[in-house]
Amino acid sequence: MLSVRRVSAVISVLCIVILCLALLVETSLVNSPRLEYTIVIDAGHGGRDGGCVGVSGSVEKAVNLDYALELKRMLIDVGVHVVMTRTSDQALYSTFSKNKKLDDMRKRVSLIERARPDLYLSIHMNSTPYTYRQGAQVYYGLVNDTGKDFANILASSYSKLLPSASNFAKAGDLYILDKCKYTGVLVECGFLSNSDEEQLLLTKEYRQRWAYATTCAIILYLGIQTI
Repeated sequence: MLSVRRVSAVISVLCIVILCLALLVETSLVNSPRLEYTIVIDAGHGGRDGGCVGVSGSVEKAVNLDYALELKRMLIDVGVHVVMTRTSDQALYSTFSKNKKLDDMRKRVSLIERARPDLYLSIHMNSTPYTYRQGAQVYYGLVNDTGKDFANILASSYSKLLPSASNFAKAGDLYILDKCKYTGVLVECGFLSNSDEEQLLLTKEYRQRWAYATTCAIILYLGIQTI
């Protein structure tokens, strides 16, 4: 029969072992990569708000959605949880809203904040009277600049993998970036006002190339472990 002193010693040893195991598990969890990240993809415009129109008549809202859905597919493949602000040609504003554009933007911000994402990306196409302009451009918030580091990584990825893309990010006084408290960027994927680039932007091959460049930047920024 074990003495009281021996029982106490055994209990003490067991407590130390349990404590060590707990610390080992805690350290492992801290040093291990996250199993899942959440990213919100915001396809700009939609519904009555078509955005800009390309040289050949392409409509920005439709092109934005195509790019958003392509990025969603690629991110899901690397184990990211994706939330979309829209998945069809729909507007987010209320029917009876007096300022539909502002209501739409507020609802996009609300959707992003409810998702509590690690990152969000608002996807757009560019247009300008200067039809020679071309190339993707990345923006981070002027007021809320938490997306600056990711924006620079993304711009670097674009400059390496996409033709004519700007190799640096810019601060932009843009509603969605400055009103949302989470880390995010706004991406202008290219210029629909440039005839050659519009035709390129409308191809599946370029859309996949853009999604790949974007996914690479996200993996690098978040430290996602891929197989």
